[in-house]
Amino acid sequence: MKDYLKEAKNIHLSYYLEAADILDINYEIIVKGLIARFEYKNKHWFIVRTVTPLINSPGKKIAGNKNLANTILNKSGIPTPKYKLIKSPKEALAFFKEEKDIVIKPTVGLGGKGVSVLPTSPEEVLSSFNFAFKNNKNSKKVMVEKYIHGENYRFLTLLEEVVGIVKRLKPHIKGDGKLSIKELINKTNSTIPIDSETEKVLKSQNFNLESIPKKGEYII
Repeated sequence: MKDYLKEAKNIHLSYYLEAADILDINYEIIVKGLIARFEYKNKHWFIVRTVTPLINSPGKKIAGNKNLANTILNKSGIPTPKYKLIKSPKEALAFFKEEKDIVIKPTVGLGGKGVSVLPTSPEEVLSSFNFAFKNNKNSKKVMVEKYIHGENYRFLTLLEEVVGIVKRLKPHIKGDGKLSIKELINKTNSTIPIDSETEKVLKSQNFNLESIPKKGEYII
């Protein structure tokens, strides 16, 4: 007899696996103890432990977990940047040495909190790892990704139709020839955090928070 509990590693999820077999529904364990994908005819859905798609929790769980989202996208044939879950600064340095251009981020989070882009030295890699780890919720691992150069777009789809596309601009300010970068951030773009990551990006452009950009000059 098939041991569904051993396969699912979660008692509630195991019931869904057993029901799927009875109903001739195909399934695949994505992460043991957490989530499975089910498919019947031309439809598919995900169940997270006890939660079915009757509410939006499975989709929210996938979207909020970067590693889980990448895993599901890859299984669906959608390419994602090369990535790895790590739990030590040594692993972060090894990935940096191999890929050069990288991003270090928490596995779970919103709004770019804890994310560091393009560290340029081993010291910055270590600082970025600690920054991500500090902002990671309920996880002992962080995520490193290969940085993909280019423009950033966000697509909104409803069913199988693209209903909206937004080009995401990098955080920036526009100089007026009078105010410093720090003053411009506080005045015109309060969503930009004034932290070590911001200072690092400015330094790479030969600026600092006290620099006064020329009138009309855009600073990333």
